[in-house]
Amino acid sequence: MLRLCTHSVLPIALAPRSSRVSFCYFQAQQQQAGEDLIAWVRQNGGHVHPSLRLLVHSSSGLGLAATRPLLSGTPLITLPPHLPLSLPTFPASSQDQTLLQLAQLVPEDLWALKLGLKLLMERAQRGSFWWPYISNLPQRFNIPVFFTGSEIANLQYAPVIHQVKKRCRALLDLAKEVETVLSKLGTDQQPFGGQEVNASSLGWAMAAVSSRAFQMHNSSGSSRVMLPLIDMCNHSFTPNARIIQQEEKGGTSFVVVAEGNLQAGANILLSYGALSNDVLLLDYGFVESQNVHDFVEMRYDKIMVDAARVAARLDGDGYSQLAEWKQSILEQLNFEGVGVSLQVKFGGTNLVDGRLLAALRVLYAQDSDSVKRKGHFPTPITEDEGALKSKELTEAGTLVLEYRIAKKKVLVDCMRGLSRKLQSLERDKF
Repeated sequence: MLRLCTHSVLPIALAPRSSRVSFCYFQAQQQQAGEDLIAWVRQNGGHVHPSLRLLVHSSSGLGLAATRPLLSGTPLITLPPHLPLSLPTFPASSQDQTLLQLAQLVPEDLWALKLGLKLLMERAQRGSFWWPYISNLPQRFNIPVFFTGSEIANLQYAPVIHQVKKRCRALLDLAKEVETVLSKLGTDQQPFGGQEVNASSLGWAMAAVSSRAFQMHNSSGSSRVMLPLIDMCNHSFTPNARIIQQEEKGGTSFVVVAEGNLQAGANILLSYGALSNDVLLLDYGFVESQNVHDFVEMRYDKIMVDAARVAARLDGDGYSQLAEWKQSILEQLNFEGVGVSLQVKFGGTNLVDGRLLAALRVLYAQDSDSVKRKGHFPTPITEDEGALKSKELTEAGTLVLEYRIAKKKVLVDCMRGLSRKLQSLERDKF
């Protein structure tokens, strides 16, 4: 959750003196704000292990690390039920009533905006209980909804570009609806203290929530909550800590425990889940170069599949003489007929979409040159890797290239894996 770059700075050794002073001042500010947050958690009944300390990274903001060895199972952070920030279930005031009314306007798949409205409400209130937490949140987030039009286009991947545009439209639409609702309310019903709520502030709130919220499961169902201090733990697919929920009389408490023995200096790492680079980019603002959960979505196309069969030197009857039983199988796979779904996945733990492999068993290719006409990325991976070395890249431009390279590596790994399997099958014939 703090893999989000809050500032772009030069390495200290190379920066001019004014830059070094500015960075050191910013670092000291972050450190003090983080210490204030730890004090706030302790003062309000929470627990923070005395051997935890804050780290300030130029690329990932604040993080947590152990100052001495800790045994597996050691409780590192405990938040009692009243410290997490969540959307109220029942309105306790007229402002809460308005907040829940506004939350109903948010599309279900953009859940972060619902909790984001609560975050904006608390940020606008003087003396908010959560101010020590909110003041630690980054002022800006390096996620695609804040990219320029050219930076979004440079992602070169239609599914993610579609999601970015969808989110941008939702922010603009919600801003208009919120303005309409608030214009009809009296002062005592205003949840944001009379402050303007526009697409920019909604975008900030959505980014803050999507990059930090955790899913809570209890007897009442599931919901998203923001966990102060816990969300300073960075992400890893091989974490050394985990979150435990504990049901109490007053609600649900959250405990971070060491999942293995921790060495002195070890960063406290949580797994955000088995997430693809699409989700990591859209919600968190970073990508993993070696992500076993990443995949590439492509549109199923008869020419593409035919060409693949030619490359694999497999036999078949062909589309021109497609047998009735083959047509039936393709319909069952949703590649033909009613309920057609043409998106297939490459990558992840299964390497190739099972539906596509099934379709390959009943199809054949007419010419191998067709593959060359089915490129989904306009630039090769080598060109992207070269562009990444440019010193003129913006922070967003760097992230765009890292994402493109990671996606193309998924396809390269798929092709290499399939090649190895084909070679293995050919050896088995002899």
